Amino acid sequence: YCFDTILAQMPIQVIEQPIAAIGVSDSMVCLGTSIHFFDLSIADSASKAWYWSFGNQTFSSVQDPVLTYADTGYYDVILTLISAGQCADTTFASVQILPNPQIGLSPDTSVCAGIPVQLWATGGTGYSWSPSAYLTQALDSFTTATVLQSTPFAVEVASSFGCTARDTVRVDTLPDPQTTVI
Repeated sequence: YCFDTILAQMPIQVIEQPIAAIGVSDSMVCLGTSIHFFDLSIADSASKAWYWSFGNQTFSSVQDPVLTYADTGYYDVILTLISAGQCADTTFASVQILPNPQIGLSPDTSVCAGIPVQLWATGGTGYSWSPSAYLTQALDSFTTATVLQSTPFAVEVASSFGCTARDTVRVDTLPDPQTTVI
């Protein structure tokens, strides 16, 4: 067996390992609210590639994506960061999408002008009716409306999480009865 050794000087470039980090505008939001995800990663180069997976079969390669989830639940968000030197790091964050209230509402109704009618809404822990000028209690689930002309009443219902939903009930006024004198 014969051996030989060759020594050669070659430059070696050491590339720092990137550190992936995720920032989230809010980790608990109501259904229909957009979440802004931020790349807070540390890498030695401005050239990076971002691979986001949002836990709902949605993906992005944008540095700071914005997403609105279509369903409630918990989602694990994954960011894989690849530096210019092809070094990679992966990190995780979780978000929770909360349900909006499901409103139950009194039906539209017709009454004679000036006759009180009870309106109600269910499905939440807080209620706000408008226009409040014709109502006995604008911040309760049950209220009494007295109108002189047809009026739509909007109610905003809030859940214990602060999520809201709106709906409208209409109170129409009946025409004055016609009397005939014989």
